[in-house]
Amino acid sequence: MMSRTSKSLIILALGSLFFGCGHTNKLAQYNLRSQQVEMLSGASTMGAATSSIAIGSHNPVQDVIAGISSSQISNETARKLRRAANADSLAAQVAKGFEGSLITYLGVKPAYGYNRDAPYRSETILQEYSLSSDSTGTRAHISALSRIIQHASGTVVWQYTSSKDIALSTTSARRASERAVMSAVNAAMLAEMSEDEIASIFYSAAQEIGRDIGETLREDVAKLSNP
Repeated sequence: MMSRTSKSLIILALGSLFFGCGHTNKLAQYNLRSQQVEMLSGASTMGAATSSIAIGSHNPVQDVIAGISSSQISNETARKLRRAANADSLAAQVAKGFEGSLITYLGVKPAYGYNRDAPYRSETILQEYSLSSDSTGTRAHISALSRIIQHASGTVVWQYTSSKDIALSTTSARRASERAVMSAVNAAMLAEMSEDEIASIFYSAAQEIGRDIGETLREDVAKLSNP
């Protein structure tokens, strides 16, 4: 069972999504309607985590300990992240939104898996997903791209990149000693997140990215009829 705090954390996360994009659109130059399209998805990254613990004193021994703790927490959190949210599964979640729009708005015939007989290929690639903390708070990040490639020429016919930065918590501190305390507290908060909480945040964000990519494709298809 999730605690009330955990549920609030997830609600805050899903309400703090920010999109970013990179866009290529050559649909007008290629006839994709009713074409067979090879549908693929995968990841070019492993989940990462960083916990930056600020230094609050001039004691070199404490500085070394803080550095070791930061590295250990980061590594443990990254392992938990990869267990909770598999990279290929996240890519598949993103792909659903993109591939659904391809089928709905261009009437393509999907060929799932490798099929070189298909004149086009669609790819959805998870580029990055990560957790991080420092004295200012804790956050999650995810980015992915989807594209359509013509097999014969290797031309990228259409491509869109979507990314999200998700604020999980926000803190502030003015003094070095306060920043050191808050960075340690935030690192601990990140490390204590359950795998269920992490999975909920990232899989929901992956679905949102997929819908964003699919909606962008729909808008571009609409322009074909209304240039």
